[in-house]
Order: sequence, then C-alpha cells, then structure tokens
Amino acid sequence: MAGNTPTRNPADTSASMVVNSPSSEAMFSHTVPFGDAVQAFELAADKTQAMKVVLDFGVADLD
Repeated sequence: MAGNTPTRNPADTSASMVVNSPSSEAMFSHTVPFGDAVQAFELAADKTQAMKVVLDFGVADLD
C-alpha cells in the first residue's frame, strides 16, 4: 500500500533505547534481585515509591 510505513514492535524499540542509552541506569529507580520478584512487583505498583523497577537475574555483564 502506497504511503504505508511499517511500524516497529514496541518491545524492540524499548530494548533499542535501553541498549543505546549512554546511561540506562538513570531510567530505573530500583533494581531488585529476581528472588525478591514479588516485592519488586509490589514496589512497582506503588507509584509513590518507584518509577521503574528492574529485576536482576544475576547474569554477568557482557562488556
């Protein structure tokens, strides 16, 4: 179809933003170990306590 621009998957766009961000840590307010996932979701649900919560799976950095 003429003029139809394919759109990117939102998850791909988000992942690209994180990977290409000079300081991706600045986007997250809390990092919580995977073993505490229930508490992490409770924290994420409380917008007075957290903006973005990341689960840490304990995988080594690839850098």
